[in-house]
Amino acid sequence: MAATKRREASIPLLVNRLTEAKVKEIIIVTDKQDSKTERWGKDPRVQLITITGREGLFYERFAAARQTSGKSVLFMDGNYPLSVKEINRFYKKAESGRDLTLNNKGYLLGEYPMNAKTSIHYFLNILLKRPKLLNHSLTEYPHAISRKLLHSLDPEDLMKPPVAYVKAVLSGFKISAPVRVKTAEGDVRCDEVFLGDHVEAIGLLLNERGEKAGFLDGKKHEAIVELREEEGKVNGGDE
Repeated sequence: MAATKRREASIPLLVNRLTEAKVKEIIIVTDKQDSKTERWGKDPRVQLITITGREGLFYERFAAARQTSGKSVLFMDGNYPLSVKEINRFYKKAESGRDLTLNNKGYLLGEYPMNAKTSIHYFLNILLKRPKLLNHSLTEYPHAISRKLLHSLDPEDLMKPPVAYVKAVLSGFKISAPVRVKTAEGDVRCDEVFLGDHVEAIGLLLNERGEKAGFLDGKKHEAIVELREEEGKVNGGDE
């Protein structure tokens, strides 16, 4: 088992919880460079990766995943440290055959109006024909990824969570969302990176399943063909 986190919250508390949960590797990715971060790096249970902060959103996942060797990897946001019980619930699912273990955010579907992020996550699962996955998403922390799934992805896919998510679904990997962890639920910013990643993910789906992503168009195709045939007869008669 391995765990990675970003930002800095309460590191001693988080490290103690991860140790109690018997996590074998703890990797902290941070853009903070001061005496406190140096102390974290001296803890034999912790591997510290320092980034500049200019690498872009989700780079910390990419940076951390390259250093892990665990059968499954739990990714967390350091601003929202998990309890020992929550850590164990994620790992129990992750190591019982689930390849992708997500944060259960289904309760957000009951809000009206739904925020933009919730709507987009739900829409992507509908397009994937996996409505039971609700609005669960790889863009949301925390989540756990199996080594098998990590090996199937291109390294840069972790920097584009919707793309990695679509690849996981299309490849038939097992996905679950066993526990709700309260995170930054008020953050509904859909910037260009967020939207662009989802557009790319939908493009991947269309490339795999065809221009309608596997959905039928009812009688529309036949109606269009019939209409064009009628137009051809009319135009032929005029000439």
